[in-house]
Amino acid sequence: MRPQVSNDVQTNTIHISESASQKKTAAQRENWSSEQKIHQREKTRLRVRKWREERKPEEIVKLKKKTKPKTRAQVSSQREYWQRKKEEQRAKYSSQKRRRINEKRRLQYKLDKSKSTTENLMPAESTETHQGYSTKEAERKAIYRASLHLPSSPEKFASVVGGLTAKATPRKREALTKHGLLLTPT
Repeated sequence: MRPQVSNDVQTNTIHISESASQKKTAAQRENWSSEQKIHQREKTRLRVRKWREERKPEEIVKLKKKTKPKTRAQVSSQREYWQRKKEEQRAKYSSQKRRRINEKRRLQYKLDKSKSTTENLMPAESTETHQGYSTKEAERKAIYRASLHLPSSPEKFASVVGGLTAKATPRKREALTKHGLLLTPT
């Protein structure tokens, strides 16, 4: 018997009387004839159907009812409660369980660390998804628009384009060498 029930005398007596009546009805059920069993099943089926019909409107109301969104204060108090409960849970851990958790965490950390170092050792794959412009017309328009803003003087033009190539990122530099526009690496 549960310790909470056995400590309270009044609850204990109610529990004992209920269990005795349940045992009595179970014993009576064993002695029923097949007709009585069929009759009882039919009565139970009708009773359950009636009960379900009564509950249907309640279920519809429950489905329609929406929960209120929580305020920041409610969310923070909920988080504090969870945090407190987790601390209590961790305090109850046995030394063996704590050791197992630490080992698991260390192993995961080691795997993540080794994975990141192997990724860093490998050369970065090209993230280029397309080759230049989609059409020749689009490329022509882009060149025209850029040339409007470039200086017309040959010396100034050369210094601006040289500055652009000098400040190009490694991927842009790679694209320039692929097109034959950048011959010497800088």
